[in-house]
Amino acid sequence: MEDPLAEDDVRALVRLVASCATVPGGVMAQKTHLVQGLADLLDAETWMWNVARITDDGRVVAVSILHNLSERQLALLAEENYRVPENPYTASVVANKHLLPYSRRLEDLVDVDAVRDALYTSRPEIDMAHSLFCNHPVDGAPDMTSVVGLHRKHGREPFTQRDLRLAHIVCSEVDWLHDAGVPEEDGGRSAALAPRLQTVLTLLVDGLSAKQIAFHLGLTVNTVRGYVKDIYRHFTVGSRQELMRRFMVGDGRHRG
Repeated sequence: MEDPLAEDDVRALVRLVASCATVPGGVMAQKTHLVQGLADLLDAETWMWNVARITDDGRVVAVSILHNLSERQLALLAEENYRVPENPYTASVVANKHLLPYSRRLEDLVDVDAVRDALYTSRPEIDMAHSLFCNHPVDGAPDMTSVVGLHRKHGREPFTQRDLRLAHIVCSEVDWLHDAGVPEEDGGRSAALAPRLQTVLTLLVDGLSAKQIAFHLGLTVNTVRGYVKDIYRHFTVGSRQELMRRFMVGDGRHRG
């Protein structure tokens, strides 16, 4: 039988989950508080939460996102994920969907050394050398997966089994982390976008301006504005506000 967690760990988990009830600003603010608190507990510098749709042809399309990444990190990561669709981690999400809910370190899912060139661990600017992922089903949406990713920088020690257990306990016991605040847009329309437009869409939904997107992707502002118009046309919206509402509003219960 596996050894139980130390009392201090259990108390820290209980305090973290309980403290969410007093966080103002609604469920998205509570999610941010919870995942940031988990990152602090595990000594992880960066984190992301997203809901992803697994398409019929086996692709994974993120349709909502919270994170503490810098603009530069997010831009590089979004570009990398859409530029390299055969990313081994993405493939593992599809292959292991039947295991939901589950939590794994990156090295538990793929042979990191063998596939390093196809992973963002090969991009020092992204600075995510060690990763831990908690994957959970979304209630009422069988093709959707909620994913919490926690990351440590280059030069740090990998996550331990104790870290993995702490993360899994939080992510598997707090249902509202996965089911509340799920976006109305389920990713079906996003999947039809070209990779470059998917990258711009990710950054646009995150709040970056056309000028900021152009800077991070090495494009002209006019080019990005053209992409933004294409995205608005694709989603039949007329403004960033409408687009944000399409992606960020919802209670996770609207699918019947």
